[in-house]
Amino acid sequence: MAVALLVGSALTPCDSGTFCEESAVEGVEGKWHPHFGEPVDGLKTYKIAQVAEHNKEGSTVWVTFKQGVYDITEFVAKHPGGKDKILMAAGGAVDEFWRLYRQHLQLPEISFMLEEMRIGNLDPEEYAQANLESVKSLGWNPGAISNAIWTGPRLREVLQYVYGDMGVPDEVTTDGHVQFWGRDGDGQHNYGASVPAPKVFSDNGDVILALEMNGEPLPIDHGWPVRVLVPGSAGARNVKWLSRVCLELEESPSFWQKNDYKFLQVSFEHSEDNAEDAEALQMIRTSLYAKGEVAGSNPGNGILTRFMYAYSGGGRRVKEVDVSIDGGKTWSQAMMEGHPEVRHDRNWSWVLWSAVISIPPGLINVGTPEEEEEVEIIVRAFDDANNTQPERSATIWNVRGLVNNSWHKVKVRVSREM
Repeated sequence: MAVALLVGSALTPCDSGTFCEESAVEGVEGKWHPHFGEPVDGLKTYKIAQVAEHNKEGSTVWVTFKQGVYDITEFVAKHPGGKDKILMAAGGAVDEFWRLYRQHLQLPEISFMLEEMRIGNLDPEEYAQANLESVKSLGWNPGAISNAIWTGPRLREVLQYVYGDMGVPDEVTTDGHVQFWGRDGDGQHNYGASVPAPKVFSDNGDVILALEMNGEPLPIDHGWPVRVLVPGSAGARNVKWLSRVCLELEESPSFWQKNDYKFLQVSFEHSEDNAEDAEALQMIRTSLYAKGEVAGSNPGNGILTRFMYAYSGGGRRVKEVDVSIDGGKTWSQAMMEGHPEVRHDRNWSWVLWSAVISIPPGLINVGTPEEEEEVEIIVRAFDDANNTQPERSATIWNVRGLVNNSWHKVKVRVSREM
């Protein structure tokens, strides 16, 4: 049996059911290298930052696996999945890639191939810190949100028109799903998603086929000529460049519906484990987001924050935003800017807020940078059902790091009084 070292590409199935490539490692079938990713005495120790310097083609390319450091420069061009794939891990760890492409951890031959490229050990203290449990996701951060005025026909009315006198079957409107398919994809499959049919057919669902954004024809980047707009739901359900709408008794079979955008509890060791069994994110009814940034400071008036946003999913109205600079011991209420009218369970827009925060005694905006002191501003919000944000993200930890709506914190520096 023969294999090749991969970071993220497919291998070819052999007749025996194993995975094969051209070159072989002789005499090691069924055995693992005794030092596979483990510390090796007598080798040089490297810092994570040192490994990170060797991160691109044209120079040396290093990667780490567990506590091992490897120079894979000569292997990059030989990578059967293409050099672009293997360079994704350049200057960093292959561990996360190999958790996804598990054949690397199932074939003992790979351990020998990797150890032949061994040049040192990763600093044990840094390895311990880097190996802390982390999420496997993209760093969206609180800024991955926007607000717009969308215009288009209600999807419910369009579907009712299409079905005509026959009417939409009751079993679909109550227990079914509305599937959406876009024209974009990954080269093999078009993007798809679905929402429960009651959301579409509800009087308060407000699901539309958006044709305009802020009074103008829908921009290409936002889904021209038509996208579905499912207010109050996760953005992944708002399919752009819409090509098909289907009424089905089952949710969308799309890869992105079945595997992505799911809240995987701590019982999921890896983000791909049994992902299809988890419920897809739909309406985020108890999530509050309140983001604060500092617009300026004044010795007499304190720290000024302005025109920040707060949002509650599922159509609930944000009724209050509070700020604190003492770790949440005391709170001051922010001023709401242009608060929208009360529409029960149909508040799809964010609200803007501002606040003037008194600087604590002994801290004013004078002095030199060396005399500055750090102040942490904490923001929280309440909606009209009195839902609020959890204090710490640790209480809602999940493998993919989704739905993190804990207190938002911003650190600023103000100068210590002379």
